[in-house]
Amino acid sequence: MLNLMNRVGMPSALILSLGLGFSGLVRANDEAMLADDIIPQEELADEEGLYPERDFLRRSSPKELAKHKARRVQIVVYKTMQKTGRQHMEVFVDGSLQEIFTVSTAWERKGLKGKSGRVYNPVTPNGTFIPDSLERKRYSNLWKVWLHYVIPFSGGVWVHATTPDHYAELGAPASGGCVRMHLEDAERLFTIVKQYGMNETAITVVPAPAGEKQVRPAKAPGR
Repeated sequence: MLNLMNRVGMPSALILSLGLGFSGLVRANDEAMLADDIIPQEELADEEGLYPERDFLRRSSPKELAKHKARRVQIVVYKTMQKTGRQHMEVFVDGSLQEIFTVSTAWERKGLKGKSGRVYNPVTPNGTFIPDSLERKRYSNLWKVWLHYVIPFSGGVWVHATTPDHYAELGAPASGGCVRMHLEDAERLFTIVKQYGMNETAITVVPAPAGEKQVRPAKAPGR
């Protein structure tokens, strides 16, 4: 059933149209130094179960991209807050809009010191991606925290449920790079992807328009 009113009151009349006009599949932003709830490329090997051997900077060919855009489940994350007042995610199945969820992407800034001691410029990469795995519950050895309903899609960048202390931040840039969701919403998304399969799922992150100012979250991201 379509979630017509999200948890913080986004009306259905503000549904955006699906737009997937990207030149290639981006596996990571080559300018992104990842932080907090993102695992740096250099430290992927420290996280059991991830994919340090893969080339996350590879761009797809036009033929590959067309295949990804033809997948049955299209997850579209909008960084902009201008049209709806909130960052949000739309989930399409066979071209039909099924869900709208409030999310948070990266609070993009420079010089954030992560828990590993590294200094990063956190960002949620733009482009079209494919899921790497589905993990109902995952412990991050790097950040010493349990994450639920995890869908990794670009190296250390994940879609996952956030914790209740971060619910108030949903709808604005707040994460260290991952796409955060309310627990119940993340569970619903996880169920959809599991039902249709990772091979029928694509994730697109749509950038905010140039010049759109970020809304600073109430507190710095911790997960």
